[in-house]
Amino acid sequence: MATKNTTTDPNKLQLALKIVGLAWASFYVIAAVSQQFFPIDPDSLMGLFFVWGHGGVAYVSMICAINIPLGLALYLSAANPGRHASAIDLCLVINFSHLICMLIMSFTHDNAMLHLAGDVPIGLVAMSVLAYYWLPLRSRLINEYINGSSAGPA
Repeated sequence: MATKNTTTDPNKLQLALKIVGLAWASFYVIAAVSQQFFPIDPDSLMGLFFVWGHGGVAYVSMICAINIPLGLALYLSAANPGRHASAIDLCLVINFSHLICMLIMSFTHDNAMLHLAGDVPIGLVAMSVLAYYWLPLRSRLINEYINGSSAGPA
């Protein structure tokens, strides 16, 4: 009986880190710049997909100030994921926590249901792809560390 290899190809992980990190940071850079010149009306269709509450420049600036560095950290961690494991873990935990909160709020806040077709699935897909490639390698690195094996850079 053949056993399934659950170890992820490090090259695929590195590519996923680069794509998700660059896309994540780029999305928020575009959001920050566009909000300065073309503010999104929270009551517009675009606002109902992407803006929480009253939105505004301060809201977008705050969200961007958090997410741009997270995206850049993911991108930069692609050079050596094993050495940057805590950054990848932290990014996944922070974003999944935020996305779960947004998912719950989509059902519990007035006029927030359209977020289920906007920022919620975009974030869940991006973080799920990253988790799919990261978690098996992370598990392997932890097992090698516990067993005393040399866990060379991934």
